Amino acid sequence: MNKVELYDKIANKWRKQKGIGSTYAINPVNSYELAIHVIQLMRNKNPNCKVFILCCQYVNYNTVRQYLNQNGLLDSVIVVTTKYINPMYKYQYDVCIAIGFTVLLKNTVAIIEQSKFRFVILDRKVNDKQITNGISSHFPIIDNVITNSQANVVRDNSPVEEWRVPVTFDADDFVKYEKYSDYITQTIKIFGSFDRINQARIGDKELNIGKETICDHIARENGWHEYLDCTSEFNKQIDDMYNPGSIALRAETAYNIMRERSNMLTDASCKLPAILDIVRQNSDKRIIIVSKRGEFAHTVYEYLNKNGIAVGEYHDAIPPKQAVDTNGNPIFVKSGINKGKPRIVKAQFISTDNVRRFKLCGVVPYRPNSSLVEQAIQQGGINVLSIKNASSDELECTSDVFIFTSAMFADWWEFKYRFNKVSLGEVPTNIYKIYIENTIEEKAFEKVKESNSYHVHAHEKEITFDENIGAVLL
Repeated sequence: MNKVELYDKIANKWRKQKGIGSTYAINPVNSYELAIHVIQLMRNKNPNCKVFILCCQYVNYNTVRQYLNQNGLLDSVIVVTTKYINPMYKYQYDVCIAIGFTVLLKNTVAIIEQSKFRFVILDRKVNDKQITNGISSHFPIIDNVITNSQANVVRDNSPVEEWRVPVTFDADDFVKYEKYSDYITQTIKIFGSFDRINQARIGDKELNIGKETICDHIARENGWHEYLDCTSEFNKQIDDMYNPGSIALRAETAYNIMRERSNMLTDASCKLPAILDIVRQNSDKRIIIVSKRGEFAHTVYEYLNKNGIAVGEYHDAIPPKQAVDTNGNPIFVKSGINKGKPRIVKAQFISTDNVRRFKLCGVVPYRPNSSLVEQAIQQGGINVLSIKNASSDELECTSDVFIFTSAMFADWWEFKYRFNKVSLGEVPTNIYKIYIENTIEEKAFEKVKESNSYHVHAHEKEITFDENIGAVLL
């Protein structure tokens, strides 16, 4: 089952209920896509069908207008929020679609019931039978249209365009990378595998074998034993290189070098200009940038901020800073022993506030000649959020574009599974994966498989932004 089939199933059930009903917009159902689908079905039968959309909040109003505009319906559909409902006006249309509600007040029900056909798309289920029964008495709930396994299939089949963006190390960094790689390759030959390197450090927990025993075994496999005649130069070299102590030291050194090589790749500063170019290319969109480590997520934030991007960060490596008010003025402690001192805020507070600002891209008042992102930034919002891939999975927002700063941890399905409260703002979803050419980052792409819904654009040219003409050159 795909999304179109899912929406058809919901619409058919609604039609069988004589065009009066409600349903829940639970992932993978998208309220706005479903509303557009129903409108198009109605217009296919009656091109003159008069449609009225009642929105709970501005966020719904703005987003539904975006979807209507994308589908050529903006000029032929009336959209109003409950705040601007005129109680003296009769909202009598062929169909009323209500979006963004969790509960329905009596006056809201009265507005919806003025139309012949009524479809309420509820934001979420409420664990209160009285509320549920109240909604269902007016608009019978369409439920159980999809199983959990079918929902997973629909989510996985959501179309994705993956863009691969190569960058290169400078000469010194590449020499260092090659040196690290050679040491790791030689170590694997000595130990036999990555797993045995780790076992030589911490032991084999499953078989309850200590690291000392494992190091002794590996030493003997490489020709060492306690009775070597070290008067021979060859035997002396074996004793120096492969005795159990040397094996243990090499395992620890190799582990540290692997970590250094990984950080060298994932946190490479040569990726920053590419990230900036992609952000500029998508300046009218909401963007989440995913880094492996919080330290690099902060580096990305600082670089973009320095280059005039409206960016925030969401992770636990954000350094403390002085709190400021909405006008940018510093805030001081007003009472207690710290009275008069700067009020310091830490990572969790900063992260939460940045998510709030990121969400402004969907809730500012709609103005036809200005994008939602532009309006949000003017009101203190941000359209770019820099996170790490192990940030809190409570992150709840909508993003149009995703940038992974390394191909080594950029599994799209794992990301969606962890951050299941992050909604996709555009179809198809565009994801960018930045990698360093001729390194193990490039090899990580071998694990990615294309499908009917997942398309890969390999060997993307380096993106260049020409500030003179205000465009991206490919």
